Amino acid sequence: MRMCLVFLLAVMLPGVAAPTPRIPASAEEVLEVLPARRLPLPTVSASGPEDQARAIVDILALLQLAQREGDPRYLGHAEARLDRLSPTTETRVLRARLQQANHLFPQALVNLHQVLQSDPAHTEALLLQASIYQVRGEYELAQQSCQRVQQLETLLLALACRAQVDGLSGKAEQALAQLQKLSALDKGLSPDQRTWIHLALGDLALRMGRQQVAGAAYRKVMQNSPDALAAYADWLLANNRSADVVPLLRDHTRHDGLLLRLTLAEHRLGLPGAQAHIQELQSRFSALLARGETVHLREEALFTLHLLGNTSRALLLARKNWQQQREPADLLIYKMAATSRKSTADLALIRKWLQSSRLQDVRLVMASTAR
Repeated sequence: MRMCLVFLLAVMLPGVAAPTPRIPASAEEVLEVLPARRLPLPTVSASGPEDQARAIVDILALLQLAQREGDPRYLGHAEARLDRLSPTTETRVLRARLQQANHLFPQALVNLHQVLQSDPAHTEALLLQASIYQVRGEYELAQQSCQRVQQLETLLLALACRAQVDGLSGKAEQALAQLQKLSALDKGLSPDQRTWIHLALGDLALRMGRQQVAGAAYRKVMQNSPDALAAYADWLLANNRSADVVPLLRDHTRHDGLLLRLTLAEHRLGLPGAQAHIQELQSRFSALLARGETVHLREEALFTLHLLGNTSRALLLARKNWQQQREPADLLIYKMAATSRKSTADLALIRKWLQSSRLQDVRLVMASTAR
């Protein structure tokens, strides 16, 4: 399930000149050391139930690697594996998860609809569907999916799902109280489920200005996943604790989102490593553009606005990202970029969205006065 991350910078960072491509000094220069391959790449198609079961295990592992390392190549390996399998309920849910990771939300919803037609109470499909509707800002549909989770053993997840949607659609106080109660009952949950609930609590608390509640929630799961590390790093940045971000993330530079947060902290502190990391991020975003991938538009908009100081391009990126997904963090960078350009049309669109969605977020007020 996709986590709702938050990203707040209390002040705009001064821009720096865009880096020029670096040419290696010689053919022997090592540019990057790739991680050891953890799983064999797909070479033959599954031919029977046992092969299909083994392939599903591999695909799940690849999805976890992609999420943990932020490397989209694992998603490509997973898709290649999945394309060789017979269509079943399980493979359709896997395909929906893969499509969600690639921000192919309409296609993911089609697969989930097929699953739910044959199994209307399929818990994973319902929760995944609710997550996608939340990302798209379709809160009523998200709430309907949450309410359809009926099984007793998943009741806590269903209640958290409902509270998360309530927190996005005008019922923040009630939702915060519910998530605090549910987070205290997390002992029987899997690590991923526990992380999801605490991140949902932290996200909502931060949007309501409850900094201590948010920090406590993030600290409980900060080492569980890149999403949890990113959320905690965002909280540290929002509370002017950049010096704590550096040791937290210095060993996680392979993950684009974590490298971005490390670089923001280094830049704020004036550390010498910031410029090299800015160049590295520029190279990574250029590579994504060359491959036609648009899954990191939010991060690229943040990078372009706060580290390159290119407000015009940052607004283009943030606007394109908003057309694709509509989480609070997406709205925040959109408003920051629109404010930096004094774009009345974009700001009017944002105001209209806030009125219709009833989203509560104290950070948006700060974004209006950041420059």
